[in-house]
Amino acid sequence: MLEKSEIEQLIGLRQNLHQHPELSDFETNTAFKISKFLTKQQPDQLINTLNRNAIAAVYASS
Repeated sequence: MLEKSEIEQLIGLRQNLHQHPELSDFETNTAFKISKFLTKQQPDQLINTLNRNAIAAVYASS
């Protein structure tokens, strides 16, 4: 379950992304913002080499 502060951070990210839309296949700033956000969440692995704008965060199950 997400904490209230985590939900607020996600809402803020979503609002920021919607305030600054990018064209399909040219979402470089979107990818950068999401990568920066996910890095702060400390995933077990952050994969950003799928293609130029794809990102995957991997969390180990406990």
